[in-house]
Amino acid sequence: MAEVVSLKDVARLAGVSLMTVSRTFNNRDSVAPPTRQKVLAAARELGFIPNQLGRDLRQGVTRNVGALLSLCHPYLDLQYMRNLSWKLLSSGYSCQLVDSMSDPELIIRTLEEFYSRRFALIILRASPGLLASEKIVELLKRFPAVVLICRAGIEERKDLEFCDRIIWESGTAFEEAVTYLRQKGRSKALVFSSNTRSLLMDIAREKGLECQSFDSGEWVSGPFFETKIVDEHFPGEFPFDTVFSKVDETAVIMIDHLRKRGLRVPEDVAVIGYNNTLVEGISPIPLASVDWNIAQMEKTLEHVVMERLKNPDSPKMIENVSYRFVRRTSCG
Repeated sequence: MAEVVSLKDVARLAGVSLMTVSRTFNNRDSVAPPTRQKVLAAARELGFIPNQLGRDLRQGVTRNVGALLSLCHPYLDLQYMRNLSWKLLSSGYSCQLVDSMSDPELIIRTLEEFYSRRFALIILRASPGLLASEKIVELLKRFPAVVLICRAGIEERKDLEFCDRIIWESGTAFEEAVTYLRQKGRSKALVFSSNTRSLLMDIAREKGLECQSFDSGEWVSGPFFETKIVDEHFPGEFPFDTVFSKVDETAVIMIDHLRKRGLRVPEDVAVIGYNNTLVEGISPIPLASVDWNIAQMEKTLEHVVMERLKNPDSPKMIENVSYRFVRRTSCG
């Protein structure tokens, strides 16, 4: 049988006292970060696993954080969640990430499971309409802490004061993009829709940019769905001077397709992507895009989550993260 590794073994390898090891695994703030890292490194080397679950259950809550996000393409949520998971791990917490698919029934079942396992904190990225479910709100209220990532407007619901909220706001970037296009004389836009594009179209109409929208469907329909729609509905003259693609990948394909049809980008048609991904580096010309501002979201989410875990009784926080319009050659 394998020899059981004890706290004394970890203390001996780390060169610290038994009390310091105990404080480390009880997440005491009195342990200096370099010492904590030394103890954790020794524990990993020895294969030591503390009985955290039993200790947490006795205290009424586990050191688990649950995150529910709809992980649709291009999976930018994974970037900031992975980094947050590392931060939580170094502080003695584990993070379980679930693809919510924005499905209320799946979210309800997952929240019920997390509650039965006494999770300390829940992160929920709430798509439009999701919090209309009274059952979801009722379940969220049972947890010691909840951090909502939601769009501007959703915070108008009056019974969300129990949770911290991060408002991911796209309107400023859309307004900046439309204002720039109108200054350049653009007058008619083709918009490949998603659940954020209704706000874009409202802003465009207010500023005199005529829009026609097509539901671009799910990503599984392939990266060429936008060009197929263009050829099917506009086989002759292309009546638009602007295209808002669903994502950067389809925007790059659109640029190439419009050029093959004899149109110049951006002289005849401005093309704007979405997400500001690394795809911009392979675009035929520098691609303008609406950036989610992932770097700022990562910093904000880490701050809110770690502060809430450290100070559970502090006032609830409301933070804002704004999308950015990244102007490049493809929009003129």
